[in-house]
Amino acid sequence: MPAARAQPLAGAFPLTTIDEQRGADGNVAFLVPADADLANYSVVYVENPTDRRALAKWSKQGTAPHSTVTDACDGPRTAYDRKGVATAHFGRTTSIINGGIGVIVTAQAPTPRTLGPSPTVPGDVDGVAVSLSVTARGAEAYVDRRQFVLLDGGGRTCRFGSVPSPGESLTSTLVKPNGSGRYTIIFWVPKGAQPRSWTLLQLTSPTSKRAAAAWSTSAK
Repeated sequence: MPAARAQPLAGAFPLTTIDEQRGADGNVAFLVPADADLANYSVVYVENPTDRRALAKWSKQGTAPHSTVTDACDGPRTAYDRKGVATAHFGRTTSIINGGIGVIVTAQAPTPRTLGPSPTVPGDVDGVAVSLSVTARGAEAYVDRRQFVLLDGGGRTCRFGSVPSPGESLTSTLVKPNGSGRYTIIFWVPKGAQPRSWTLLQLTSPTSKRAAAAWSTSAK
């Protein structure tokens, strides 16, 4: 069947650019024979006008998409060394002190965070915020956003942005000796995801696979 010719009309879909902050809507019209059986027609979407491969298709015989709620994050499964590291319940304080030097950290339980349209956040994710309190002991303490990893109940990591998400207040910082700071870090979960439990790891360094501390909603 030859493709139907397009015909401009009032309210036609505009030529525009869309991104995470702005969408577009409008009507698309086609010219077909007067006696055409529209049940036999399909509408397809291509990324570029000259493409021959469709990215999406709609027809009367198609089935409506349905949303599914997942209980998992969509980051990679990565093994972390947690040998000898006690797991605390969220809201409790963990001391990471060696020779009188180190940090004392309290991590609060993850909470949902509405991110809204943003050029730094994908449109298919929701936010999960974790509040941290960090106190340095004996010397300055370096704290980096990449030291914190959030895992769902199945051990899958939750992604986060290379550029801070809206409302995120920690990239990297030096906490003064015997001083403290409060920070918020934000992770991403698939839109509508509802993980049943959480585990937060603090790594020994931004590039390490070794945990220095851990908190969990399932800790005793």
